[in-house]
Amino acid sequence: MKHYEYLLIDADGTFLDFEKTELNALNSTVDYVGWKNRGQFISTFIDINKKVWAGLEEGKVDPGQINDLRFEGLHRELSKTGSPAYSAGEMGEYYLVQLGEGDYLMEGAREFLDYLKGRYTLILATNGLARVQRARLHKTGLESYFDRVVISQEQGCHKPMGEFFFRALDGYDYKKEEVLMIGDSLASDMAGADAFGIDGCWFNSRELLNDGTASPKYEIARLEEIRGIL
Repeated sequence: MKHYEYLLIDADGTFLDFEKTELNALNSTVDYVGWKNRGQFISTFIDINKKVWAGLEEGKVDPGQINDLRFEGLHRELSKTGSPAYSAGEMGEYYLVQLGEGDYLMEGAREFLDYLKGRYTLILATNGLARVQRARLHKTGLESYFDRVVISQEQGCHKPMGEFFFRALDGYDYKKEEVLMIGDSLASDMAGADAFGIDGCWFNSRELLNDGTASPKYEIARLEEIRGIL
């Protein structure tokens, strides 16, 4: 068993339940806008959002553009079948506020962090919008678990970019063999770990097949399984 000193830990889909947070925020936004076709609104947003985030991971989208791009796209699509009562900017702002209220955790998240705290240097390493991520961390009370919080928007770079990992560890006297990245995304967390030259632990709660995007050293389906590695 390898000896690690530094753990980079992703947030959404790893210890924060983003799917539940997103769905609740979208439903609230539908009610706010007054759009009658709830399914159309939500499915259209999700499709556009996936493309925007893929663009981010490919280096084609700036982190600061994410919310504008997805709600401008959503507004255009909705306008083909009706007249949204609010502008893209107004919808986007309301949605961000609702996202920041999301304090839902993945199963076993608090126990997972309790186990790691004090044993390792814990660095939260997340892609996302700073105001949303910090609001959710504060609301869940989990910010105190981390020695450092690194958010892509604040850094001007993102996973899987090597610069993001460099900044996350900057100032620590580390060796790459002492660092482990834990996260749910092959494309950002695990591919980034591969590129930076550190080990990765893929939190694969859905038990998906690895499509070859990355080659994580470890794979777990439940957060409690981390005890078998660390």
